[in-house]
Amino acid sequence: MGRVHLFEFNDSRFCPRFVRDSVVEVLGRVIAAGPIPELAAPIFVRFIEKGGVRRLLDLGSGTGMTTAAIVAAAERAGAGDIPEVVLSDLRGGREASGVAAICNGRCRFWPEPVDAMAVDPAIAHDGRSFFCVFHHFRPAEARQVIAAAARDGKPVLIIEPFPRNPLYLRPLFFPSLLAYLANPFRTRRDRFFKFVFTFIVPLLPFLGLWDGLVSAMRIHSGDELLAMARAAAPDWQWEHGRAGFGFLRQISFFMGFPPRHAEGAAMDRDAGPPVSR
Repeated sequence: MGRVHLFEFNDSRFCPRFVRDSVVEVLGRVIAAGPIPELAAPIFVRFIEKGGVRRLLDLGSGTGMTTAAIVAAAERAGAGDIPEVVLSDLRGGREASGVAAICNGRCRFWPEPVDAMAVDPAIAHDGRSFFCVFHHFRPAEARQVIAAAARDGKPVLIIEPFPRNPLYLRPLFFPSLLAYLANPFRTRRDRFFKFVFTFIVPLLPFLGLWDGLVSAMRIHSGDELLAMARAAAPDWQWEHGRAGFGFLRQISFFMGFPPRHAEGAAMDRDAGPPVSR
């Protein structure tokens, strides 16, 4: 199916903070508790090893739960040098409780807003990542984000929770519903509003369902990202694929490295996780 960029409540600047926070909090917990971190961990490890990444800037981190869970999964898998991870977001740091504990203190939030299309050079890092968030960028914005990484010479990793198909949301429906019901008791702020609009006026679960469906239709395919990347930096090494197995247990990934990493690329591909290109 073709990519469709419909309205998403979480993206709207007019969306109340408690609605936006609810969507992000629930999404982070559901992804962290599911199979996605374990599927993403080998790709993450391969990226940091091949790119020589020692300090990773994660963009669009939301609560940080998704990234922290992937870092923890990589550590459980026996990865050697896990980098320091700087979590960031366009709306500034909004760390969920327990993030530092999940990733053994390897993740910390940058407090100020960070624009992925124009990253502040004061943020020291040698790689950029986007975990389950890149679909929020329209094609023109996605091209700018990739071009900015290439211009700054930063290896880039993009992971989405599944390929572009709403059917992949089916296993997440009941875990997400349970997470919405639990969120008013687990959240750090706006508990009253989240309780009212979950149990008395059950609006938040329906808004979350809509945003999930829209996100599934927004995901950029590997070929689409590859075309953007080759236009932005034709001399870089770009690759994409899927990892996992079964129709409902797959993630998609895209990564790119400056020309200095091109040597030994074939050997790296042989050593990587199961992928299709």
